[in-house]
Amino acid sequence: MPKEIVISEDILRRLYLHKKLSSSQIARINNCTPCCIRYKLHKFKIPIRSVSEAMMVDRGINISQEELKKLYLKKKLSTYKIAKLYRCNEETIRERLHKFGIPIRSKFEANRIYPVYDFDGDLEEKSYLIGFRIGDLWVGLIRKNSQTICVRCSSTRWQQINLIKDLFSSYGHVRINKRDKRGAIKIRCHLNMTFNFLLKKKDDIPKWVYKDNKCFMAFLAGYFDAEGYMGVRKDGTSEWQISSYDKNILHQIYKKLNTLNIKCLKPWLSRKKGYVDELYGRRNNDRWTIGVFRKSSLLCLLDFMGLYLKHPKNIKAMKVVIQNINERDKKFGNLRMN
Repeated sequence: MPKEIVISEDILRRLYLHKKLSSSQIARINNCTPCCIRYKLHKFKIPIRSVSEAMMVDRGINISQEELKKLYLKKKLSTYKIAKLYRCNEETIRERLHKFGIPIRSKFEANRIYPVYDFDGDLEEKSYLIGFRIGDLWVGLIRKNSQTICVRCSSTRWQQINLIKDLFSSYGHVRINKRDKRGAIKIRCHLNMTFNFLLKKKDDIPKWVYKDNKCFMAFLAGYFDAEGYMGVRKDGTSEWQISSYDKNILHQIYKKLNTLNIKCLKPWLSRKKGYVDELYGRRNNDRWTIGVFRKSSLLCLLDFMGLYLKHPKNIKAMKVVIQNINERDKKFGNLRMN
């Protein structure tokens, strides 16, 4: 009967697990057969490598958990590209991912050409995006059962296109087309499913937004950046207006503003359905408008909503309106301030 080799558990663990030597290499060091080493591994309950892992060791392939996470999760390399870097097969890389507990991308994620990132904004940012989406964006899945959301918009104004780009470019790929025959510029953004709160468009402000004053003002800013206008009229007075086809939302805004002691006029029918728009043609719905005109109400509204405005045109207009009110106060006093 052959004499059993003498090798401690600590030494075997160091050679096999830390130095990544194969059972054949350890056997040569100890002048025995690979079978003897494998017997010792079983005896000491040291996990034996799979066939693919053993092949990686034999070929000198050693990829750490940190390196694999960096390549697969941060750099978004595919298993094919990582396998090519280490001159092994994809199955070997997939086994390593499983071993290290690194989540493998779904079929949809693996087939994405451009990386996408999770929405990481707060409730106020979310409220702004919901308001802006209802006002100006088309949102849907790129195809049925897809896990990629597409955000689209068409505008003749570069400021609007650049605003949309700023809103979504940190989360996914943005593509902007040249002006078409009508002079419109088209923008398309690809996002992941953390933006699914933008998919449904309803003529209704979400309850959680309506109840929270900060979220409501953020929503209103987003909706205003898409549909609103403010400025100084020909008679020298200031105005703030929103015109849209969302009759119910305008009524909700009207009610909420008045509960906050901001005097807003009740929505009125500004254009009946059937009128022809120069850019979009015949409109099939009525267009409604709300407005705030009193100086005190305008200042109060802009004090709250102005914090959330993102459109450069509206930020500039807000400064003009505030300056106009202050100049009128100096010239005429606080007459009809309330």
